[in-house]
Amino acid sequence: MWQETVLLEAGQAQPIAFERLGLPLGTHQGSLQVLGEDSLPADNRRFFTVEVRPPWQVLVAAGRPGGAANLTQALAPDEQHRRGEVNFECKVIAQERLSAESLDPYAAIALLDPKPMEPDVWQKLGDFVAGGRGLALFLGRNAEPVEAFNQGPAQELLPGKLVRKGLSPDQSLLVAPRDFQHPILAEFRGRSDAVPWRYHPVYRYWQLSEPPTGAHVVAAYSNDDPAVLERPVGRGRVVTMTTPISDDLRQSPWNLLPGGWPFFVLVNTTMEYLSGGGGQQLNYGAGQTAILELDPQRPFRSYVLTMPDAMEVRLTPDLNDQSLVVTATEQAGNYRVRAGGTADGVDRGISVNLAASQTRLERISSDDLAKRFGPVPYRVAQSKEEIEVNVSTGRVGRELYSILILAMAVCLALEQIVANRFYREG
Repeated sequence: MWQETVLLEAGQAQPIAFERLGLPLGTHQGSLQVLGEDSLPADNRRFFTVEVRPPWQVLVAAGRPGGAANLTQALAPDEQHRRGEVNFECKVIAQERLSAESLDPYAAIALLDPKPMEPDVWQKLGDFVAGGRGLALFLGRNAEPVEAFNQGPAQELLPGKLVRKGLSPDQSLLVAPRDFQHPILAEFRGRSDAVPWRYHPVYRYWQLSEPPTGAHVVAAYSNDDPAVLERPVGRGRVVTMTTPISDDLRQSPWNLLPGGWPFFVLVNTTMEYLSGGGGQQLNYGAGQTAILELDPQRPFRSYVLTMPDAMEVRLTPDLNDQSLVVTATEQAGNYRVRAGGTADGVDRGISVNLAASQTRLERISSDDLAKRFGPVPYRVAQSKEEIEVNVSTGRVGRELYSILILAMAVCLALEQIVANRFYREG
């Protein structure tokens, strides 16, 4: 158990990091708990799930000798590789070897400054992506003649036709993302003003035609032309960058992107996203629908979900989408999903916590109350005593004893008057 002492003032927030190294491969679950007592114990414990996976296998196909160095050093630096701390294992081949290379072991492929290829090679890449994996295309000087890229199976992967080379002779063109909601750009979120894109200008890039249906721009240049685009293909996706990352910065490069940390972040998040690591959510709010992406290489027709109270539920996966949908997430705690036994089976997990809004006890304003209740009458109690009085009144009613006694006295008096008059007349 790890324990950290933190002193906070009322209303103050502070991030706390717990680091654990050397975890074995697989799913790991736990919880964080605030020690001590407070007036709202429901949110004193938070559950979490993490997965430790082997490095993603990435095939890097370079259009020219030595063109893979910038990418491989960003994905798997030598020092980290020696320590066994890399997220990616990269195999580099010449583009010409793609036709003979088996693509089965790889989670993603990076195609650097590709030259024209035979239709069957483009089709092979298309089948790879459609099966649920990722392809990164970095277009550069080798993309000529453009006709080789603007027809046939190549256009099933590219996010448009190559139109012309865009130029920035004054070196003022920059990568300039407008929206940081895409997983590829998530690392820049919150510090977008501090990203030094101006030190890494773009001199040349490919201008494309209007993206086909389904394709969209992830990031643009400062002149609004697309810089990074995504196109879904089958169950997979293709991310295309319209300027290369394989140029030697000393020999008339198309850009200076590989010279700074934004490049390091961008290519890592791109390959993580294409490998399937950027989209898998393991921690949810209570009541949310959880979706676990399944390994298409190990399909099972049935899974057992163990809930926090140890109750077991059998679930059937969607084999077309290779996903498992969990809707029964009302309980806070750790959930486990298993199939196929302990030897060669699947053992995954998710965690569920109460949403922050469910334990936020801030006083609501009078205006918000009026909006919520509309024409329905309501009363506001300012103390515990007022609550008790209002509840008692609502359940029992008001004390009417004195009113009833007075009414009975009036009735008796009226009866006396009527009776005396009746007997006198008789």
